[in-house]
Amino acid sequence: MTRNITMNTRKVLAILLSAAMLVSVALVAFVHSTRSNAATPSSQLYVGYNEEDGNWYAYNITTGEIQGDYTGIAANENGWWRIEKGKVNFEFTGLAENDNGWYYLENGCVNFEYEGIVSNQNGYWYVRYGTVAFDYTGFLYVYFQGDYGYYYVKNGQVRLRDTGIAQYTDGSWWYYENGKINFNYNGTYTYNGVTYKITDGHVDTNYTGMATNPNGSIARFDNGAVNKRYNGIARLNGVSYYVRRGVAKTNYSGKIIVNGKTYTVQNGVIVG
Repeated sequence: MTRNITMNTRKVLAILLSAAMLVSVALVAFVHSTRSNAATPSSQLYVGYNEEDGNWYAYNITTGEIQGDYTGIAANENGWWRIEKGKVNFEFTGLAENDNGWYYLENGCVNFEYEGIVSNQNGYWYVRYGTVAFDYTGFLYVYFQGDYGYYYVKNGQVRLRDTGIAQYTDGSWWYYENGKINFNYNGTYTYNGVTYKITDGHVDTNYTGMATNPNGSIARFDNGAVNKRYNGIARLNGVSYYVRRGVAKTNYSGKIIVNGKTYTVQNGVIVG
């Protein structure tokens, strides 16, 4: 009698669980079929319910036996599931891998509607439609670490340790620190051998004039970049400097001739 009650109870729970799974992932399955090109994971396995112990397992489609040595992702008609040593882990939330890539799972099921940043032991990753977007490089506007911001992503990874400049989708270039655009930065930055003028975090392609670099040198900028062809005199904050190849010659003192006129230079500053 006890055995019958237990078995009936398990059957009821199985029906309820199956229904819950169907409701929770029906849209997910549709989104995946329309937005993802990845093949069905682990085609040699299927996820099914075991009435004897009330758990869900990954079964080998050939032998019909539980694949107890398998850890990864396996599917049934209700979705893609996190498998650990052959058993569905409904408590798993995070990133998991199969032959098609890395996927974001919530409560053991791949969430193909998720978009955002997720971490694992290898760093922080941009997830799009439930899959790590290894094909994405650029800025991502997202709520992260307690605030909204534009974060730089390279090959799907959020580059939180990087500082540099990168291009936005509209063609503009921006300066980022620790992976995030710093809209408060005003100065210069050297990228691929070219030094650029940064204004409020933006590479200022409209700027022409002198500016001070982080190393203390003073340079002549044209259209936002140091003009290494510039030779002559240029002003910064009311001071005129002798400029050669785009850089103020602060180590030079003596006489120069510019446009037929003689000037006296002291430590790169025009004094007479």
